[in-house]
Amino acid sequence: MPTSTSNAPLSRKLLAALAAVAGPAVVHLHGGFVPAYYSAARQMKALGLPYVLTPHGSYSTQAMRKNGLVKRVYLNVCEQFVLQNAAQVHCLGQSEVVGLQRRLPGLSPCLLPYGYEVNPTETTWPRTASAE
Repeated sequence: MPTSTSNAPLSRKLLAALAAVAGPAVVHLHGGFVPAYYSAARQMKALGLPYVLTPHGSYSTQAMRKNGLVKRVYLNVCEQFVLQNAAQVHCLGQSEVVGLQRRLPGLSPCLLPYGYEVNPTETTWPRTASAE
């Protein structure tokens, strides 16, 4: 089993649980700028285990202003690996989509707000050729 190489190692119990996943599965991570996610993303990639990341506003322009320099450095060093290797990045608001695409132009997050009405042309889920 691959071992974690980041500064925020995962517990042996969690590593064993990830390695023991049998059959089709998807892991869902919540939040952004969580150091343990870098280790988890590396482990899941090594295991071929897909994951979805819902950052809950962590990458919006407003959120990036608080501790902005630290976040930009961390984004370039660790967090972009988490984002770029996710099977999908699920954004809850347009401001988060804009913030992510500004910082990682090749990323294609999906916008799927909480259960309220939105303009159907603003929703990019499910992914279709016209939405990409």
